[in-house]
Amino acid sequence: MERWSADLAAGIEGLLRSAGTGASAAVAIVLRPGSPEPGDQVVVAVGEDAAGAPASVDTWFDLASLTKVLVTVPLVLGCMRQGLLDPDAPLEDLLPDVGWTWMPPTGTLARATPMSLLCHASGAAPTTPLYTWGVDERTALYRVLHLPAGSPAPRTRDGVFDHNAYSDLGFIVLGEVIARAMGTTFREAAAAYLARHADEHLAFAVPGGAAVAPMDHCGWRERDLVGEVHDRNAASLGGVAPHAGLFGTASGVAAAVARLARPGPAFEELARLRSRGPAADAAAPAPDRGLGWEIASPGWSGGSLARGRMIGQIGSTGTGAWAHESGQIAILLTNCVTAVTTAQRAAVASLRRRFVELTTASSG
Repeated sequence: MERWSADLAAGIEGLLRSAGTGASAAVAIVLRPGSPEPGDQVVVAVGEDAAGAPASVDTWFDLASLTKVLVTVPLVLGCMRQGLLDPDAPLEDLLPDVGWTWMPPTGTLARATPMSLLCHASGAAPTTPLYTWGVDERTALYRVLHLPAGSPAPRTRDGVFDHNAYSDLGFIVLGEVIARAMGTTFREAAAAYLARHADEHLAFAVPGGAAVAPMDHCGWRERDLVGEVHDRNAASLGGVAPHAGLFGTASGVAAAVARLARPGPAFEELARLRSRGPAADAAAPAPDRGLGWEIASPGWSGGSLARGRMIGQIGSTGTGAWAHESGQIAILLTNCVTAVTTAQRAAVASLRRRFVELTTASSG
């Protein structure tokens, strides 16, 4: 076991130091199946936090779209299990006050359902710059609901949507669906969820005095970002959004993923095929998806060496989380914004693939 830990740690450190992503801090953690005894986990940290101290497993990072699977997906599933939300009810029934009848009969999200939103199969557009609208949160939400769909609504066969297209906007809408079902706001629902599960290392606001990885300069806000959500749309929605805004440490993310995707029924529920990604030879290949999570398939973030079944999720700040059906967990947190340059985007994608492939190979 010690040999496994030493070899894997050396391999991961080599990857992080040679990745060329431009990240000033990166932390990786791998948990083997079963209880996390000292020899059953590997932690590697390189770089420095915002204060110049060495990065560690307790350094806080902007998790970006990991927010979707760590908070929003479990909230939706909780509503469904409690009978508060029909997964197949159309938005025109769930949000009747939106004024769907005044919209064109096709090309809207009126017939989208919680399940289609959850699987990125609603036809919702990927994103739009809400932060440039200069409106309050409620007005922004209703404008999103009135936007035309970004693609034709997928059809289902045997309960599986025939295609998917990743959408931040779909998850923003899903947050309103959650709020209506629970009779509260998304902000309050998310806070209650994190408190209920004692996720002290996950929060929408970095605790005072905590070590945090810095982000880049934001031209819109005209300041360097430290402990402040990078995603501009999430910032314009108050920093607590269904698609982004969560911060956390590598240890906190690993513990949450181990709980949410534990082997057995929990993993099976998340990993069951729900929507198909575009073909691998398509102009923009994308993975198959389960309940929010990517499923190991052509075009997914975890490379080509998956053995058995795996799920994963990535974030635009260079983050990623992957879970194997056996219970092995791999977490990668960096502070590299993938949308800055094409070269950085490619470097981070390569780092993710090589990281997951290395951890997968080590488990065999």
